[in-house]
Amino acid sequence: MQYKNKMMNAARQSRNKSLQRKALVINLLLMIVGVAQVQANGIGTPQLINVPTGSYLVSVWTDPEPLRVGEAHVTVAVTDPETDSPILDARVIVELMWLDDPSVLLTAPATHENVTLKIVYAARFEPPQAGEWQGTVLVDEPDGSGEAVTFDMLVLPVARINWSLISGLALGLLMAGWMAWSWFGDEDGNGR
Repeated sequence: MQYKNKMMNAARQSRNKSLQRKALVINLLLMIVGVAQVQANGIGTPQLINVPTGSYLVSVWTDPEPLRVGEAHVTVAVTDPETDSPILDARVIVELMWLDDPSVLLTAPATHENVTLKIVYAARFEPPQAGEWQGTVLVDEPDGSGEAVTFDMLVLPVARINWSLISGLALGLLMAGWMAWSWFGDEDGNGR
């Protein structure tokens, strides 16, 4: 009888360890997915923080880091300097000008449409050339007037190797291997 109880306890402990391993793997995968979501919707690299423009304060971020030909996002926050409250109904225009040839000018409205955090505005661009660019953000006041703030940014050529993708795949393979090991291993961690 005592032998049977020991065997049942050992089986329960083994099952508990296996469940704990599975729960750990699932939690790690969820954390990785969460980090990927944060990176995909991240606010970016600060370019301007709380710069006065008219009766507002404007902050500007760009992403990805580094900026590359074909992909640039500009995120803008507009706040009331007295209350630090976000201004949600401003008209925000963003322009990017290539400094090597000022005739290359990209213009887009910054809106709340494609952002997770609805208290900021975002504009998406596809810079066609690498080099120094100047960004200009114009925030219209309720009476129609507005002031512009500018910032400089460097756009690099298209990356030949997508290191984010490679590291993500490598991490995924490691996690899949560990998951297989933890699901098919016995209580000592050895494969069956």
